[in-house]
Parts: sequence; structure tokens; C-alpha cells
Amino acid sequence: MEFTTEQQQYIDELLQAEQQKVVDIQSQLDTLQQSQQTKEDEIQQLQAQMFQQKVESVLKENDLLDFKEVINVTTEEELNATVEKLNAAVHSTQQDFQPTGKRNTSVYDAAANKGDTVAMIGSKLSRLFK
Repeated sequence: MEFTTEQQQYIDELLQAEQQKVVDIQSQLDTLQQSQQTKEDEIQQLQAQMFQQKVESVLKENDLLDFKEVINVTTEEELNATVEKLNAAVHSTQQDFQPTGKRNTSVYDAAANKGDTVAMIGSKLSRLFK
């Protein structure tokens, strides 16, 4: 089937118009995909910030905020396990040493802490004449 030049020109114009529509739609699709990727990145960043705040909150509740820089967890289960281990470790170290009674400081030690040399000498001499 053969077309006249006018028909062929009309067909070419229609084809070119349709191709332009396809190019326009493709550019819109690319723009939307880039926008979607940007939004997904923002969501992931916000989720990471929220999780970090949760980690900080849990550590604060358990008086373990000093360990914030050391803890590197990615899930809530890891966080709970780490907090339990740290609580056990901190609790055991707190029980290891408990000072009992009041420490008696001698007159000599008190004078030495104040830098009072006369009182230090007086304390030593007073022991000689007991």
C-alpha cells in the first residue's frame, strides 16, 4: 500500500507528535523517580534520627547515658540486649566496693591537706609526749 506525499507527511507529523509525547512523559517519569528517591532518603534519615533518639532515651532511663558513644546498635532487640548487659556490668561493679564506716583523718593529715606546717610539727611532737 502506497501513500501519497500528503498522507505520508500527515503520518510523519502524527508520529512525531506521539514521539514528543513519549519523550515528555519519560522526562516526567524521571523527575518523579528522582523525587521519590529523595523522599525515601529523607525518610531513612528521619528513621535513623528517631532510632538514635530512642537509644538515647533508653540509655537515659537506665542511667547509662555515659555509654552513648560506645553503643552501636541497629535494631531494638540489639539495644535491649546491650542495655541488659550494661546494667548487669554496672550493677556488679557498684556492688564490688562499698566503703563502710567513716574514715578517720589524723590531725597531721588534716594539717598536711591545709598546708599548715606548724600544725604538722605540733602533731608529730604531741605524739612524742603522750
